[in-house]
Amino acid sequence: MTSKPTEIAEVAPLLGGGDKVQPIVVLCFLINATMGLGFLSFPYAFMKSGIFLGAVGTGLVGIVATLCALYVVVAMANFKALAKSQGSEEGTIEINDIGGEKVELARMIYSSFGPAAHLAYTVCLSVSLVGTMWSYCATIASSLATMLPLWTPQNGWMTCDIVADESDSCTTLYREWLILSTLMLLPMCVVDLKHQAQFQIVMTGARFVLIAAIMGDCLRLALSGQMVDQTTLPEARPVGIPRCLAVAFFAMSMQTVVPEAMHDLVDKPKNANRVIVWALGLCMVVYLVIGITVASVFGPGVYPVATLTWHNLGNPDPSALQLFFRTLMVTLPVLDLTAAFPLCSVCLGDNMRTFVASEDPEHLKVLFRILAACMPACGAFFLWDVSQTLASTGVLVYFVCVAAPQIVAYASIQQCLERWGTECYKSPFWGWHCNPNVILASMGAGAVLFLAALPGVFKV
Repeated sequence: MTSKPTEIAEVAPLLGGGDKVQPIVVLCFLINATMGLGFLSFPYAFMKSGIFLGAVGTGLVGIVATLCALYVVVAMANFKALAKSQGSEEGTIEINDIGGEKVELARMIYSSFGPAAHLAYTVCLSVSLVGTMWSYCATIASSLATMLPLWTPQNGWMTCDIVADESDSCTTLYREWLILSTLMLLPMCVVDLKHQAQFQIVMTGARFVLIAAIMGDCLRLALSGQMVDQTTLPEARPVGIPRCLAVAFFAMSMQTVVPEAMHDLVDKPKNANRVIVWALGLCMVVYLVIGITVASVFGPGVYPVATLTWHNLGNPDPSALQLFFRTLMVTLPVLDLTAAFPLCSVCLGDNMRTFVASEDPEHLKVLFRILAACMPACGAFFLWDVSQTLASTGVLVYFVCVAAPQIVAYASIQQCLERWGTECYKSPFWGWHCNPNVILASMGAGAVLFLAALPGVFKV
């Protein structure tokens, strides 16, 4: 057997043999797919709910979200094992394979529950992802319009804030940046994740630079006695819990990209579960640290998007360092969303393809990924209020990222247990979380958290 060409190691040193990628790369994919606008919304959410209640609610949603991501992996392994067992004798089949042909949640739902359930899931997934990517498009374009001038027919070269200024010239500038940013994102949306390794790692680094900048300046303000409001720390406000839970559901909805992220992972039986736990664990720690710190330092002065708190601090004559820091606070979230947008586009395009084209022809992959990238940009062309798009799609995040993985995993686990019994627990993908009673408990916890979050989701 001949080895792979040595050029692979030169071009992509993080590939782990053949077309496989190392766990650190997949970890970056999952972090980038999870930390979108969400982590910048937690300080405001904690301000509304109180730090303690906000932290507890976020932690509970994080536990349920982690279980649901693990259930996607379990369902993938079960689906492949059951497919291999068709027409065979009752002998035990090892549930240790999630490689080969990619198995999206949409396909597993179709196989388990039929075309009606598949249609319902695909619609929910499409609308929720379009709504999320719509928000990304609007945020990227409005941020660029605030920082970088472009020529407009009405007012020449200019910058403006589309949220505060909806004049014709500002609207034109926003739409120009929307078109340009979408065109720049398209190449990243049509390539497989294994070809985005270096870009995704760089974007993960940029995200943690932003987190370090936020934490560092909060520490500086606290130590220098310049806290915006040192007397009014966030108090427990149960009325604010729904909004905090809604933000947490948005911020931890990585489950739909798990099949794509796992597809090229090296040594899946060893690494799949631990990569998911590390990714969501790191995200949850960041959410809690950012939410608690920024809410404590700025008090009622915190903005719904955390970085705008620094941008609007109000020094009319900032120093060069202060100006650089403000620019950094606006620029890095743009880079953050630039990394998350292609991941959502790949997920949406591939799931749409499995629904429209039952034979799954490969030549339609690029077409559907381009369509998935352009749909939210078309929406953002006319509506750029991020709060409206997130609120109107928030309900569907629960069904797509929590309920669907739980139901598919429960059904596939029951089938495997009926066929092979407790031998299934020898699978590297199975664990205590695969006990049917644990899945039922996670379903109940997810449903309760979802019902508690509903008022916050619909509050624009």
